[in-house]
Amino acid sequence: MGKAIDALRRRLADAMAWAKRLWKRYAAKWANKRPAGKKPMLDILRLPMTKETLSKMTPDERSLFLLLGYASNQVNALWKLVIITTNSTH
Repeated sequence: MGKAIDALRRRLADAMAWAKRLWKRYAAKWANKRPAGKKPMLDILRLPMTKETLSKMTPDERSLFLLLGYASNQVNALWKLVIITTNSTH
């Protein structure tokens, strides 16, 4: 299991490095399409995961990858609830 986790860490690090390079390349183009001073409502990060990429992973790596995505979604949903519940309407 240790080797699987290390392999997944390397793959996730590669994906994050790719996303960072992509963001730097296209951020200026995207920024010019928005009115000045307005932020986008949603920032969506897409990772190119094909069936081949997933099939190259071991079952343990695939499970961990999907569980980490699920955990990330749950944390984001809980964080939004915290923001909503602590929002002052006074």
